[in-house]
Amino acid sequence: MVAVVNEGPNLRGAVEYNEEKVALGNAKILYAHLYPKDACDLSFKEKLFRLEHLAELTQKADNVCQHISIGFHPSENISKELLQQLAVEYMEKIGFGTQPFLLYQHVDTAIQHVHIVSTKIKEDGRAIDTSFIGIKKSIPATEQLEEKYGLMKAKEQKSNDCIAIKAADIGAIEYGEKPTKKEISRVVRSVISLYKFGSLSEFNSILRQYNVVADPGEEGSRLRKNNGLVYRVLKEGGEIVGKPIKSSSIYGGPTLSFLQRHFKQKSGKAEHKERLFRIIDEVLNKAVDEKRFLTALKEKGISAQIYKNKEGLPYGITFVDNVTLTVFKGSDIDKSYSAKGIFSRLQPDEDIPTVAWNKQFVNSAISNTDFKVGIKGVLFQWLGAGMRVQSISNEDANPIISMGYSEIQMDQYWKSDKRISNYLSANGLTARRINYINKHLPGITSKVLGSDTIKALSEYVNTQLSNLIDAAFDVVEDSGISYELLKEARKKKKYKRG
Repeated sequence: MVAVVNEGPNLRGAVEYNEEKVALGNAKILYAHLYPKDACDLSFKEKLFRLEHLAELTQKADNVCQHISIGFHPSENISKELLQQLAVEYMEKIGFGTQPFLLYQHVDTAIQHVHIVSTKIKEDGRAIDTSFIGIKKSIPATEQLEEKYGLMKAKEQKSNDCIAIKAADIGAIEYGEKPTKKEISRVVRSVISLYKFGSLSEFNSILRQYNVVADPGEEGSRLRKNNGLVYRVLKEGGEIVGKPIKSSSIYGGPTLSFLQRHFKQKSGKAEHKERLFRIIDEVLNKAVDEKRFLTALKEKGISAQIYKNKEGLPYGITFVDNVTLTVFKGSDIDKSYSAKGIFSRLQPDEDIPTVAWNKQFVNSAISNTDFKVGIKGVLFQWLGAGMRVQSISNEDANPIISMGYSEIQMDQYWKSDKRISNYLSANGLTARRINYINKHLPGITSKVLGSDTIKALSEYVNTQLSNLIDAAFDVVEDSGISYELLKEARKKKKYKRG
């Protein structure tokens, strides 16, 4: 049993969202708590008036609407009577037992779940304190009810089994299938009601999942100058289709000024960063390419949207978590989760034959390495086998290492795992030393190394490789002494000893 508590200013939007589901046959109204009539006998106006009447008793609170979803494990088939009983007891436990509320059961997804719409404004005009309601009241309430009624415990469920509201519950627009304005209205109101976002860019990151975009107009346009906003439908691939819909014409008025007020109200995202960190790192640690990275995140309920320039190079990434209903810009989380940080950790496309071959080559070379001979001996073995080491980052404190056969392109090199990276770093192989070796290596190998020489390097090449490795480790990091000067210094030193 998992509950997601969302707070917002729009009671009408929350009620209308559920009523539209009912009209389409995708939901049923089960119960109306503290209403003068049974739920089935109430008109839309009566349902809404009871809640709005209380909300109007205060001028101090902006977020008067409580829109709660409660989801259950797919294996559970809970009766309507028990759903009603669970809703009543849950609302009592979180401090809303004396508040009117509407209970809807949604039937358009595989996961059985209900929605509750209420208000935190009491009869005396004061607001119920909802600070940290999720941690302080909602989680303890669901755990107590799980124990009491023998329900599947959320702690023992996989995260993707217990999503109370999934992206699929809103549903992406398919242009031409249904009236555009009505579909845009449905998506926009749902997103505003459910998700936490703090900017128009974040809002659009969520909307794009459902093939919608909020467009403030191009710089200098009349729409932009007048602080206007229109909504547009997107085809697959992000192409705009159809006519724009004015924000003021959508019920609830999700205009730019309305959204700007909403941005300030949607706080409390920080608590969900840890989950995002953990999942991204788990996926990246499996050595995945871009395509597999996006697929793996999607399976965890996270949509990663990558922004690329005309040359196809990434310059931004945004993560939409459809489980916690939050959105984060990668660079705002941490530098290592920016587009540059993520792509520096992604592997090249394994579907490319040379990449797949190189991966095998690198793994074979590492498995055949004798690590007992020390870092210089390890490098000598790798260089002698035709394997090159490349530093992707110039940050010596934590260089990102990729490896590959000398004859393939560096963008197809395979990134080393943490075990190898930590070994190289702990033994002093900094980015500068790696770059030093790569700079001087062609001068040694260009005339001697070929397809038939990998197995049997000449004594001359062995000596030169050994000298190059020694020189790289003898370089004072800040001085950048050249390989040629170091060779000359060694000769003079040897001559004096003689």
